Amino acid sequence: MAVTCGVDGTVKVWDYIRGQEYYSQKFLGQANCIDLLRRSEANKGRVCAVGFETGILRILEMNDTNIDIALVMKAHDGPIDFVKFAPN
Repeated sequence: MAVTCGVDGTVKVWDYIRGQEYYSQKFLGQANCIDLLRRSEANKGRVCAVGFETGILRILEMNDTNIDIALVMKAHDGPIDFVKFAPN
């Protein structure tokens, strides 16, 4: 699995071996950056943080068929250009 985000606000989940999109969801605003939470038994590597031009941060959970919003917050007044989960 690979996850990408785009200037149109779309977050896509991919089968990177086959080069095929599993599914996608469009959000308001330009998506600037993304980071996957380190894989664990609890999250199965299916949690990501996406930073937007509007200063919004979305924590997303991917399941077998779609993307669910776990958390949304206005993190900054300006754009979010980089997100990174702490290793712990």
